[in-house]
Amino acid sequence: MNDSTTYLIVYCLVSLLGSFMWIYYFKLIDVFEPEKFLHLLVSFSFGLASPFILFPLYPVIENLGLHSDDYLLQTLIENFIMAGLLEEFLKAFTFLCAFGLIRKTIHEPLDYLIHICLCALGFSATENVLYFTNHGAAIIDFRFVFSSFGHIFNSSVFAYGVIYGIYKTQKHVLLYALSFLLLAALFHGMFNFLLSYDFTGHLLVFGLYFFLLVSIFSTTLNNALNNSSLFSYKKLIYPDPIFLRMMLVYCALLLIKTTLLYFQFSLKHALNSLFSSFIISLPIVLIVFQRISRFTLIKNHWMGFSLEMPFTSITYFSGVGIATKIVVKGHGQTETYLGSFLGTNNLLCAVSERTSWFENEPEIQVSRKLFLNNYSIFYRIKLNEESDDDTSYFIKAKIIGNTTINNTYPVVALLSSKVKGVKHQDLYDFDDFDFLG
Repeated sequence: MNDSTTYLIVYCLVSLLGSFMWIYYFKLIDVFEPEKFLHLLVSFSFGLASPFILFPLYPVIENLGLHSDDYLLQTLIENFIMAGLLEEFLKAFTFLCAFGLIRKTIHEPLDYLIHICLCALGFSATENVLYFTNHGAAIIDFRFVFSSFGHIFNSSVFAYGVIYGIYKTQKHVLLYALSFLLLAALFHGMFNFLLSYDFTGHLLVFGLYFFLLVSIFSTTLNNALNNSSLFSYKKLIYPDPIFLRMMLVYCALLLIKTTLLYFQFSLKHALNSLFSSFIISLPIVLIVFQRISRFTLIKNHWMGFSLEMPFTSITYFSGVGIATKIVVKGHGQTETYLGSFLGTNNLLCAVSERTSWFENEPEIQVSRKLFLNNYSIFYRIKLNEESDDDTSYFIKAKIIGNTTINNTYPVVALLSSKVKGVKHQDLYDFDDFDFLG
């Protein structure tokens, strides 16, 4: 077996490993009615075969005269028509083929999104092997962080059109599907254009554009989860395990890439490439993997889309005064963990006697999960003991500093409503609360 065959086999295995990371991701977030792995493989396998349909089409399209001597115009044709339009329509067609086999397994919005995205992932996996063969191992991490996510995102736009038509408007499903498919092609074309067209600052613009896609993708996933007929607040998606497992696969891909570059070139070349990955792609990976692991689960709620970064800054009181910290948006591990106490009885214990609001440690019931306009989570609590206290009490998870006691008990802020007899719809922002301890 010659070196080219050996590397081809290695590249195929690497591509499957990177794809497994995304398949496993979708398995982890599919909590209401998990899809069977075999059904996921059906959609992925159809996607794997789909690029071979395109190969005979390229000469036909070239004969149509869709080319230009102008660099900008030719780049637009290649990215928006040859790539964006053709590939997105192909991936949609691939899903329709797979749908004939898996249609009886689709029962909720997330099922549509997952299977459509896995068709895209299969397409990307085959495409990645071709890219690795032509350009070498140096692009392994880039392809799986940026390109594979790009294909998944673009197809999620088409999936959202299907979901919106079926579950939101409950009419004009084909019209929504086709409209969002064209939008997916537009996103695809812009993604490729910002990477391929050389202008001052194009990589910075691409980075900002990529972050916008991550935020849109997170909202798409949230809406698919929130509108499941099987939705339950008892089903939680813990972000830390998802993030850590995806990072583990990413680190494995980096190790494989470094090893391959060592054998193909030299140790110095391999280490230089690894250093570049740490400087350029790793910070982006940390943000992206955290953001797509964090969800805001609100039953039957459709979140609006906005052009925003997946991170923000927060100001808080530290031991040395007021501090500012950059944080990834979405609800983290502690906020999610506090949700596991919903509907249960617990003791409310003061972290410090100096900050205790109650004389004794009362037994409480965590009775209701509430959301403010900015999607901050609060929980309504009831005092189980007989009391003349008619105050409406709430708790909110601490997200900065020490957030748990003994890695078991969440640290919470105790608050009361300024509006007596308040109902959950009367709460809009933090000004509606008094901080008690």
